[in-house]
Amino acid sequence: MKAVLYIVENQYKEAEPGVFEQRRRSFPLETIFFDSFPEMYIRLLNYLREKLIVKKSEFRLVINFKKFLKKK
Repeated sequence: MKAVLYIVENQYKEAEPGVFEQRRRSFPLETIFFDSFPEMYIRLLNYLREKLIVKKSEFRLVINFKKFLKKK
């Protein structure tokens, strides 16, 4: 099994009075990626901070389990 942690962003925008559209994005938080590109981690944190200040998005943490087969 392989477990990957994701940050999921839900954005809501009012399309019509009383009708909302939802847009969802997910960002995988894998160490191998952030070890290779540490500046991307800082950019992600700044993005999350900005969205939280504006209060137009909600964020959730999700753990996704996948079957992991290691071929020899």
